[in-house]
Amino acid sequence: MLTRRYHTTRKDSCGSGGASTTGVGSIVAGIWFVADFGTMGVNYLFYDEAKGLGDIIDETNFGEAITIKMYEGLY
Repeated sequence: MLTRRYHTTRKDSCGSGGASTTGVGSIVAGIWFVADFGTMGVNYLFYDEAKGLGDIIDETNFGEAITIKMYEGLY
């Protein structure tokens, strides 16, 4: 039986391009997902409008200041 052994260093096993190995990003994304849907649900029940966290942030002065107009020159 012929077997091959590959030697990988820590740098090689982590991948390249800034891949996360801690899982913190997944936790933050999960918290954002739950909070966003919770906000949408509450807004839908009380105001008859499903507004998420992104919509609320975009409507503030801070959100308008950081919003990038992607299709500004196409209209």
